[in-house]
Amino acid sequence: MTIPTEIEKDIKSGVARYRTYQTGIGGQSVLGVPPNSYIIIFGYTYNPMGSGIIGTSTGANTFQEIENDLLPFLTQQVSFWNGENFYPFIHHVPMIGRFLAATTNRMGIDTRPFHTSTYMVCKQNVAITVGLLGRFNDRQTSQINVTNNTPIGLTYGGSGCVNRRTTFQEGPGPNLNRFYQPNDVPGSDPAIDYYQDGAGAVPPPSGADDQFYTVPVSGVSATAGPGLISPAEYLEYLDNTYGAPISTQTNAAIQYYLTCHYAIYTERNPSQI
Repeated sequence: MTIPTEIEKDIKSGVARYRTYQTGIGGQSVLGVPPNSYIIIFGYTYNPMGSGIIGTSTGANTFQEIENDLLPFLTQQVSFWNGENFYPFIHHVPMIGRFLAATTNRMGIDTRPFHTSTYMVCKQNVAITVGLLGRFNDRQTSQINVTNNTPIGLTYGGSGCVNRRTTFQEGPGPNLNRFYQPNDVPGSDPAIDYYQDGAGAVPPPSGADDQFYTVPVSGVSATAGPGLISPAEYLEYLDNTYGAPISTQTNAAIQYYLTCHYAIYTERNPSQI
């Protein structure tokens, strides 16, 4: 992970100190920011979840989906909330296949690390959420229009294609996370109510509106419904489903590991950066 030039100068001059924060296994972590300080997270290294196991995929000569219990490993999200802004990052994780016979294709998850550069100024503790995404609800609405934000030549408007509405949180309470594509006027469509009654989701103005992201939901099975699946609970689900000799919860290789790279400042105000 390359340290940005200006931050590197601050570290060498003693204005800032380089730090790392490493977490893994569970889906929720907090990176603490000391009093009278702030940090700049300039990148992270994400070792995705899913190594240490081999799954079997059917070998029929047809177009088909990856089996449900392997599917969530292929889409993983890392998100940061610093009390002011929300930063979600979706990672598609490749799968490695070994084709042996019609019904014995062996599949593994390619867990080589992702190195992601960021620039997140955080004046208070940072909530970090990691999870898996197996499925989401996809619903069709009206046909896409041609608008000032989506002019002819840069839009599917007028083609008969429909808007896509994706919801990520089901069950009781307000539906706090909706994603319409496209938006006529981003953030102002009255049909989009991201934050009803301030009921505990990422509050505005967070930068979360009109983005594709997922939030934690109950239910650990890949078929239990849409939303972000807790890594630890999903492994418990696999162990309960397949039983001995499967013991993924104690398997170090299958866990995700996340290392945040940041600089801590105690002398300058972030508004001066």
